[in-house]
This record gives sequence, C-alpha cells and structure tokens, in this order.
Amino acid sequence: MNTGERNRLWTGLAFISPWLVGFAVFTAYPLTAALYYSFCDYDVLSRPIWVGLLNYRDMATDDVFWQSLNNTLVFSAVSLPLGLTCALALALLLNRPVAARSVYRAIYYLPSLVPAVAAAAVWLWILNARNGLLNQALRSIGVSHPPQWLDDFYLWADAGNYLHIFEFDGQNSHDITSVTPGFTAALSQDDKVLFSISTNAALQSSSLAKN
Repeated sequence: MNTGERNRLWTGLAFISPWLVGFAVFTAYPLTAALYYSFCDYDVLSRPIWVGLLNYRDMATDDVFWQSLNNTLVFSAVSLPLGLTCALALALLLNRPVAARSVYRAIYYLPSLVPAVAAAAVWLWILNARNGLLNQALRSIGVSHPPQWLDDFYLWADAGNYLHIFEFDGQNSHDITSVTPGFTAALSQDDKVLFSISTNAALQSSSLAKN
C-alpha cells in the first residue's frame, strides 16, 4: 500500500468514524454485554455473579417464554410478508403518473412519523372494549355485543399485525418508491443488454453453422 492509498484509507476512516463510534457504543457493546450478563446472576445494582447456563435452563422450562416465542413467530410470519406486500403495492401505485401524487405519498407517510408509544396509546383507546371509539361506533349501528379486542388473544394478535403495518408501511413504501424508478430503468437496460447478447450469440451460431 503506497502513501496515497494510506491517505485515502485514513480519510475514509475519518469520515465514517462517527458511525463506527456510534456502532461500537450503541450496538456492539450492548450486544456483547447482554450476552455476557445472560450467563450471570445480575440485577444491575450488584456485581454480576457467573452462573453458566442456569438462566437458559430456567428459560427453557418457563411457559411464559414459550408463549412469548410463539407469539413472536406468529407475528413475524404474518406481519412481515403482509407488510412488505402492502408496501410494495403502495409503492407501485404511488409511482404511477396521477394528479396530486405527492399529496398521496405524504398521507401514506404521515403515520410513520407518529412515535410508537403515542400510536400505541391511541390504538389502545380506539380498541378499548368499554369506551373505545371502535366499539362505540359498532354499538351505534346496532351491534349489542362488540368484540373484546384487547381480551381475545387472536383478535389482539390480528390487531397488532395491522397496527404494525399502519405504523411502518408508510416508511417502507417510501423507501421502495424512492428506488423503484432507478430499479426499473436499470432492469430495462439489463433487458436490452441480454437481448443484444442473445441476438449476437444467435447470429454467430448461425454463421458458424453455414460455414
């Protein structure tokens, strides 16, 4: 490595040093510390005591852990594919040349600007079985026994999936929308290149066959 390459290397490291420091302090260290403390008896206020795999053995026999794991798997299996599908569909729709397209993009993006805690509080009020806005609306149209949204696990799981999509789909569709035009243009160019290569190969094969 010559002097110029070393200078460029140090310049590049200097530019990314804020990210490296942030990654080390807020990601790498917490993950490493959490892994170490998982093998200890530690309550934050006292010194950690090494207990080996005891915490993991206790966790493996805890019914709450397995219920939480099942809930997480169900949530991931439903929310992630459904959310990405909806985000992709929104991105494709928002890339069409329609009037007021920027307004529609802003409307779909707005929910992602709401803090998760505030969004959760609002939806807890909407889904409240006794005084919630949704059940009051159902009672006003004649539904005498509306669903207990927060008491039924399956209803709450479905609501959690939809809330996750409501909260993050705007951001995901915005990200996909920002790269879709370039991706489409690149794909079209690749199609042209592949067509040219295949055509040239076919012509060469034809000429070789005639010779």
